[in-house]
Formats: sequence, C-alpha cells, structure tokens
Amino acid sequence: MSEVVLSIVVAAFNVEKFIGRCVSSIGNAPLDGRVEILVIDDGSTDGTGEILRDLVARSEDLRVIHQPNGGLGAARNLGLEQARGDYVWFLDGDDFLSPGSVASILEVLVEKAPDVLVTDFSCADEDGMPIGWIRSPFTQDAGRVMHGGAFFARHFATTYAWLYVIKRSLLVEHNLRFQPRINMQDAELIPRVLARADSVHVSGIDSYVYVKRADSFINSTNPATRERYFDSVLEVRQRLEAFRQDVTDKDMLVGLDAKLGSIRRILLMAFVYDTLDGASLRRRLDALKADGLHPFDPLPDETRKERLVRNAVNACPALFPPPYRWVRTATRGLRAR
Repeated sequence: MSEVVLSIVVAAFNVEKFIGRCVSSIGNAPLDGRVEILVIDDGSTDGTGEILRDLVARSEDLRVIHQPNGGLGAARNLGLEQARGDYVWFLDGDDFLSPGSVASILEVLVEKAPDVLVTDFSCADEDGMPIGWIRSPFTQDAGRVMHGGAFFARHFATTYAWLYVIKRSLLVEHNLRFQPRINMQDAELIPRVLARADSVHVSGIDSYVYVKRADSFINSTNPATRERYFDSVLEVRQRLEAFRQDVTDKDMLVGLDAKLGSIRRILLMAFVYDTLDGASLRRRLDALKADGLHPFDPLPDETRKERLVRNAVNACPALFPPPYRWVRTATRGLRAR
C-alpha cells in the first residue's frame, strides 16, 4: 500500500451550514498521513468557500479544490483524479461521520485489503440529532466477505456511493466514473463497481450519518426539478439496461433485474404523483413509450394498490393522474384532522 491509504473526497455545493461539521468529523482523530481529505467546492455561491479556506489553513491533511459548478458527478470525478490513496470514499458535504469510524475503517482496509468495503449508516436531522428514518440493510451480513455479484443480488436497493469505500485502482483501471449532471448517478455507477469486485467486505462499522434535509433535491416539489429527476431516472435505466447486455455473472444479473424493476416502480410513481401540467404529462408519456416502458409491466413484489394504479395508468395515462392526486391529497387532509 502507498503511504496514503484512504482518500476521502467530499463534494460541496452551498453547504455553509454543514461543511465545517463534515470536515471536522473526518479529522476528529489523528490521521497520521494515512488519510487525505479532498473537498471539491463545486462553484458554491454562499459562504462554503470561505469556511473551507479557514479549515485548510488549520489542517495539513486537507486539500480544497475550487471549480466552476459542474454538478455532483463532476466534483466527485475531479476528486478521484486528484486522489492519492489506495482507496477512495465519496462523502456529501452536508453529511458527517461517526466518531472513531475512520480509524476503524483504516484498520479493516490495511488488514483485509478488500476491493470494496461497505459501511453501515444512520440518519440525523439538520442539527445532527438521530432520527429513525431509513435503517441500514447490511446488519445481517456484517463481517462477511462476498463476491460483488452475490452482494448486489442481496442489496441491489442500496447503492448510495457514500456507503462504499472503493479500491482506487478498480475505478481507474476500468475507467469507472460518475455521470455528470444527472441524479441517481450512484445507482448507475455502483453496480458497475460491484460487477468488477472479487471481494466486498461488509464491515458492520456504523460510520456514515446521512442528514435528512427539508430542501434536498429528492424532497423538492419544483416542477423543473421534478422533470430533471424523472429524466435522470430514465437515463440511469437506459444505461443499466445497456450494461446488462455485457454481464454474464448470474448473481449480478439477478441484482440488475431487481434494480431495473425498482427503477420502473420509481418512474410509475413519479408519473402518477408529481404535479404536472398537460404538456409535461404528455412529454413524460412519450418518453416512457419511446423507452418501451408504457404500458407498464407488473412490478416486482407488486402490492394490490400498485397493481390498481398501474392498470389505471396503462388504460388512461393522460386522464388518471390528476384526479388520483386530488383524491390522495384530500384523503390525507381528512386523516390529518
């Protein structure tokens, strides 16, 4: 191994409220030159850049790179290009790490040298207080070392990049990069990584704290934002379908089919639940038809409600969503009284 074992790449865009906590959580224990922190300031327009300039003046393990806004994928790719460690870990600038987790992960990387190390995670609110929002699915496999395909077949639904500490040579030698300017880019890249991983160590280390933000992209109701999200999900599906054609590992195929099924569910629900005008609804319908997704096939483990919604969308795609959203909103309002 090189002197630098782990490069932690933090993508930061307008996170002045969170970036200090994020960086401090990484360096809350001596790094001894074995860990480098690279923060990519992706054209922030708030106080993020100033905070980073102050932090870098006080830490020799921290490097900050400023670039014009290029999106999360571009920031992560630049961090990978600049990384010197044997492993790379991609963090988001509004999240943070649990105390002592970096040291625990370093120990496993040095002793086991897996292609990929998987961490556990918990959730917190913006103030850093724990919340029970999403539970980590990896507990049952803690301590196991699995082939990438076998792991993906079990955990296809959890492809957040910040859960995966990846051997840098695996990314570089196979030219694996994040797609810029799309959302759900993790779901596009991580299956490709796992398909090339001979050893995935499920560490059981509860290291990553995901911060649930009220203004996050996924929670946005802005029509333009929702349209970009829908288009991104379609692109991820297309890329995974193309990738699937070259996969021969049976476990990997099982995982990819399950992942593609879950993406179809996302697209169906976005078509029904997003508030759209007539032109946007028709545009989405045309895109789904062009991609061979409408009429929708049955979903994996489809519930009765999902089957009813799917059949209605297949029968009356332009007519069903608006009244369904109205009834759903009215019903929620009555329940809240």
